[in-house]
Amino acid sequence: MANPGFFKKREVWVPTWKGWLAGVLLVLSMFFLFVININSFLSPNSPVLDAEALLVDDWLPDYALNEALKEFNKQNYQKLIITGGQELFGWNATKYESTAELLAAKLMERGVDSTKIRIIKVKPDKKNRTEASSIATNEWLGGHPSGFCSINVISIGVHARRSHYLFSKYLGDQYNVGIISIDNIAYDGDRWWKSSHGFKEVLTEFLAYLYTILLV
Repeated sequence: MANPGFFKKREVWVPTWKGWLAGVLLVLSMFFLFVININSFLSPNSPVLDAEALLVDDWLPDYALNEALKEFNKQNYQKLIITGGQELFGWNATKYESTAELLAAKLMERGVDSTKIRIIKVKPDKKNRTEASSIATNEWLGGHPSGFCSINVISIGVHARRSHYLFSKYLGDQYNVGIISIDNIAYDGDRWWKSSHGFKEVLTEFLAYLYTILLV
């Protein structure tokens, strides 16, 4: 049968068993590097030297709060900013209206000068709480000239890279934003895959980071 010109013969190269083996080894090597390095990638420590303000979120557990306090006293920051404002219910509500106020009280009990503390209320956002905090911070700073241009954000473990990205994005070029990642004591970051909590935390945060940089 004559070829009408719609098709032509072409030589196709296919991998040999050595080629398949090399490909599998390459994929396994990339996966191994991902497993080994993903926790440190998501938990950067890149603070701004001599930053004037330190920012913490009101969901920080006590062990992270203690580390934040050490950082605040060590660097002699001008301001300690608390973002959040989730309403409190039960016995805590008798003294404090929100988690941010409760955290501020804990800091003052530990010796922080009340005049250095600023609370930025954040509207509840189930979709992306960190994004809501960074937007609220930008709006607050716009309405309250602070006199400072550099800020370090405190975060926990693998949440740090996403926090740094969002605060840098919304505060813009006007502020130099650093990030300080406090180790998550719930699991060993160097062997996160051996803990169900670590496995869930790292993979969930990795997907959240991809979602943030691609869609937010």
